[in-house]
Amino acid sequence: MDGFGSTARLFDDSHMFNNMIPGSDGKAATIVPNSEQEEILDLLYVDLGLTRVRTHAEGAIEPVNDNNDPANTDISRFNFQFRRVDGLADHVRRATGRGVTTYFFSPLSPESWWKTRVNPAEYVEWAMTIIRRYSSLGLRMPYYSIFNEPGLLTDTGQINLPGTFIRDAIKLLGPKLKTEGLATKIVISDDVNPCEAYKRIDIVLKDQQARQYVGALAYHLYDQGDCTLVVDGVRRNSQEIKKLIKELGEQYGISVWMTEFFVPDGFQWANLMHDLLTDYGVSAVDYMWGFFGEWDNVPSRSPISSLVSLKNSGSQYLGYDIQKHYYTMGQFSRNVRPGAVRVDAQSARTGVKVTAFKDNTDGSLTIVVVNNNTNDVTAAFSLNNSLITRFPTIYRTSRTENWAPLPAITVSNSTFTATLEGNSVTTFVGK
Repeated sequence: MDGFGSTARLFDDSHMFNNMIPGSDGKAATIVPNSEQEEILDLLYVDLGLTRVRTHAEGAIEPVNDNNDPANTDISRFNFQFRRVDGLADHVRRATGRGVTTYFFSPLSPESWWKTRVNPAEYVEWAMTIIRRYSSLGLRMPYYSIFNEPGLLTDTGQINLPGTFIRDAIKLLGPKLKTEGLATKIVISDDVNPCEAYKRIDIVLKDQQARQYVGALAYHLYDQGDCTLVVDGVRRNSQEIKKLIKELGEQYGISVWMTEFFVPDGFQWANLMHDLLTDYGVSAVDYMWGFFGEWDNVPSRSPISSLVSLKNSGSQYLGYDIQKHYYTMGQFSRNVRPGAVRVDAQSARTGVKVTAFKDNTDGSLTIVVVNNNTNDVTAAFSLNNSLITRFPTIYRTSRTENWAPLPAITVSNSTFTATLEGNSVTTFVGK
């Protein structure tokens, strides 16, 4: 497992509250007190146990091409302030101080001078200035994404970033990173859905030189109903494409990540996490936003886009709400830590899903069970080839409970029995 996380924007980003101070370069009119910021960061990176942060730049970093010479960078032509780079780096620093181990930059907006398709060498010059800036701020970026949702950019005509461009950019970027002593790996393709991702991933991985610099195969889950792709002469749907990406990850020993999505219901999110982890070989799951403004969390208008919803009235900050998604995600993230290994787990009960993970550091076993039935289910668990004798930590999230602690259970002859409340997620941590 590579962990659980979310994408982060800044507390004072105008997009957070859908308001802006005129002439402020994107500052929000609503101010979140620092004490509340610290509390929210603790909620995400300490209590919930998220270990991953993905960041987006907002605004032009290089408004005009510095000199048309990718081998000679005029750093004075770059603007790293606020939500472009420096503010995001500060957020990452606050997160790593709370246990985050994985962070990466995923560019959101193309520079105006890129026009229809930027030259790969000029793009790499641009990317290296960002990675170097992070390093100068004390953050040696472990991963870097070429671009957020390049398939969506292509479809909307903003810029064309096909797999061949990503491949060629990686073949230039990888050696530069290595020469400068940076261990940064590339995330591909961080795309809008598995089909768009596969189109680019397949091209990159077929190139041995580019492949050596790839650290993760990533996709989002938007527009899956329209996601079909012809592979080897056969038209395949989204589920089949996700399995092909899993196979590519296994073939080349590269992790598979789901790096952005959001859903209407917290228990739907628990089911989705289960399916990604068990059926599609995903080792990291990221919710869309860790925290975001209430205006983007209206169930009647759209799914819940953040785990913690910040409230405001005009410029007045009114506190925050914790969504049910936060708690169902925590049934996994609080005890399934980076480095844990998923072990085979099967359920014979209709409507009951089970996932299990072994922590090779302390030998603990974490079992997460989703009961989708409306009624309670009494389930018998059989632990094959396990030395676990007791589950001292058990907690549950239901429609009326959040991480409710339950009595410990003793294992007898490698079996135990537990009652699973209807519409609930229960986590068993055994020693």
